Amino acid sequence: MNPRHSSNTCEWYTPLYIVEAAKLAMGSIDLDPASCELAQAHIKAALWYGHNGLSDDSCPWAGNVFLNPPGGRAPVGYGTRSNAVLWWRHLVNRYREGHVKQAVFIAFSIEILATAQPGEHWTLPLDHTVCIPESRIAFLDSVGNPSDAPSHANAIIYLGERVEAFCGAFRSMGGIWKGQRL
Repeated sequence: MNPRHSSNTCEWYTPLYIVEAAKLAMGSIDLDPASCELAQAHIKAALWYGHNGLSDDSCPWAGNVFLNPPGGRAPVGYGTRSNAVLWWRHLVNRYREGHVKQAVFIAFSIEILATAQPGEHWTLPLDHTVCIPESRIAFLDSVGNPSDAPSHANAIIYLGERVEAFCGAFRSMGGIWKGQRL
């Protein structure tokens, strides 16, 4: 096993400065589909689901979505080895269907830019607006302590029409691309 990919938990929380930038970019957070009570202390989405937000049909996705998916491997039978790719594909499907108006997707690892592309019918992260933070995100543990040695380069992906608002909210964190650097 690659130690760079190992962790005692798949529970890593988004730092507040990123949550605030997502709220600024989208105007609000209507749904956080992969969350918990602890994370909602600062995300404060109008609606949130636990990890069943992906598999439970009674958990509709709509409006402005903030998504920091759980890490680790996807359950057997989902056709991908990455939980992040599974959540990405679900988000894209809801966006294409018109249920999700806009979204901010937090990619724990920039590797999703490669692993999310094994099919011609999938929308790739690079088809949308992407911020590559200039430094690795120090995700928070369950007591709010930042990781002391973030192991992955990250990406923050925006789906929606408010590209300028996203750029304004995230430009100070790193480079932003949509087909070319913006």
